[in-house]
Amino acid sequence: MNSLVVLYRILRKFYRELECIEKFFLCTYIIDMATYCFLFIGSLILTGHFEIDFLFILILGFPIISGIIMFYGKTVYHGLAFLGVHSFPVFGGIAYFYTQYFNCRDHTLKCDASPTFYASIVFLVALIILFQLLHTLYVYLIWKKRIWPLVYEFKHSRHDEIKEMHAIYEVQFPLFHAQIIMIGLLLVAYLVGICGIDLVALTKRRISSRKIFINFQVPFNIIFLYYSFFMLKGVRDEKHYLMFIVYVGNFIQALLLYFDMASFCKQFKSLAKLDSTLQCFQYNTEICTFLLYACLCWIVLALSTWNTIRCHKNFGKNMSDYITYEPTPPEFESGRKLVKRESSVPEHSHIV
Repeated sequence: MNSLVVLYRILRKFYRELECIEKFFLCTYIIDMATYCFLFIGSLILTGHFEIDFLFILILGFPIISGIIMFYGKTVYHGLAFLGVHSFPVFGGIAYFYTQYFNCRDHTLKCDASPTFYASIVFLVALIILFQLLHTLYVYLIWKKRIWPLVYEFKHSRHDEIKEMHAIYEVQFPLFHAQIIMIGLLLVAYLVGICGIDLVALTKRRISSRKIFINFQVPFNIIFLYYSFFMLKGVRDEKHYLMFIVYVGNFIQALLLYFDMASFCKQFKSLAKLDSTLQCFQYNTEICTFLLYACLCWIVLALSTWNTIRCHKNFGKNMSDYITYEPTPPEFESGRKLVKRESSVPEHSHIV
């Protein structure tokens, strides 16, 4: 059978199983992504430097991936993670108008005097904010009508303690979603919008090598981003050292994000001959956007650390067995067989 036919049947089955609000949400998401991609690429063409700015197209993949994860996970917290990822262009629009005010007031070269380009940016930002509000409304209605749970519930037990421990563990998944996608988006935007654009412009002899900015800290950001997998594996395996890696990694990631902003601001301040650090955020759209989004990333890192500590407190309560094995009927009745998810042997055979 043709693979496209199989894919069509899978998607049709998925769509038919959705509730009415979910269908509206899905259609709005598809229209949003299609419109956003079209207008974003159109804005890059209108700049007149598309042969350089085309690298920004990589950013479009993050909200698309985040939306797919949200509809696959079908929890309210995954919806909130998607809203966080989708807010990046909103922050970019706010930063653009904020910096344009100062650039045009002081008649700098970065003041976009073209009415066509300016109108396209205004329309794009207004559309993004509209879709952000619609997505927020859909997530709220889905939560209000209990169509999606906050997190997946552990339905095979009547013990509140087991359900609570499992719910705390399930919160790790949307936090992992938010942390990986949001910080990954920020780092890719940083690499593309600052380092990548400068390198492409240098190859086309648009700028001199003196004006190139290369931040060697960003690879460390990416390396420390991989430790985020331990926030799931460490809880599942009840490994204390993996938990401490997450704590230290979150702290270092937060510091690296700060130093990324500070080093770029220092470079821009030197080239533009600014008088104060505050002027970096007044005259440079990229720095202003990254700072606003970095604040949101710091909040996610704080929430990730807090929930990992909550999971860590449940170590020694046999939670790893409940996570590793999927018991069939309620309460692990005696004589019932445990269905393994992994090939490991349970250490606590007395669980009932």
